[in-house]
Amino acid sequence: ARREAEYDAAVCALEVAMEEGHGATLVAALDEAREAGVEEELLTEAEARLEEVRAEEAAAATAAALEAGREAAEADDLPGLEVALAAAAEAGAAAEDLAEGHEALAEMSARRAAEEAERKEAAGALQSLIVSRLAEAEALRQAVDRARRAGVAEALVERALEKLEPLEEEEERRLEAEEAARVEAEEAARAEEEEEAREEAEAAAAREAEERAAREAEEAEEAERQEEEERARA
Repeated sequence: ARREAEYDAAVCALEVAMEEGHGATLVAALDEAREAGVEEELLTEAEARLEEVRAEEAAAATAAALEAGREAAEADDLPGLEVALAAAAEAGAAAEDLAEGHEALAEMSARRAAEEAERKEAAGALQSLIVSRLAEAEALRQAVDRARRAGVAEALVERALEKLEPLEEEEERRLEAEEAARVEAEEAARAEEEEEAREEAEAAAAREAEERAAREAEEAEEAERQEEEERARA
C-alpha cells in the first residue's frame, strides 16, 4: 500500500509539474517518478515536456538578458552591458542577436578609453601649470575648465584654484594699470589734439588779421592816390 501511495503521489507530482512547466520542478518530479517505477510512456512524455520547458526557459532567459543589455546600453552602463551580454550568451542567444550589444559595448569601451585618456592628459596639463613659475591666469583658468569637464580629481582642481587666485589678483592689477595708462594716453592725445587745434585757430586768425591789414593798407593807399589825382586835376 505504501508503495502504491508513493507511485500515485509520483504520478500526480509529475503531471502537475508537466502542467506548470517549471524546469527544476519537472526534473525533481521525473527523478521521483523513476524511483517510484512510473511507466516508461509517462516518463517519455515528461522528458519531452522537459525539453520544451527548457527551450522556453532558455528563450525567456535570452530575451531577458538581451533586454537588460539594451537598457544597460541606453544607461551607458558598461559593467551592466558586459554582464547582460555574458548572460545572453550563456542562455544560448544567437550571434546576430548579440551583435548589436557587442557593437554598443565596443563603442562604449572606446568612448570610456577616450575619456580616460583625456582625463589623464587634462590632469597632466593642470599639474604642469601648478608647478610652473611662469603660469599665467588665463592658461590656468582654461586648464581648470578642461580638467573639470574631463572629470579630473577635485583635489588637483582645488590646488590649481589656490594658485589661480593670486594670479587673478595680479592680472586684475595689471589690467587696471593698463586701463589707467590707456585712459591717460587718450587724455594726453586729446589734449594734444586740442592744443594743435588751438594753435591752428590762432594761426588762422593771425593770417586773417594780416590779410585784413594788407587789404586796409592797399585801400588806404588807393584812396590816397585818388586824392592826389583829384588835387592834380584841380
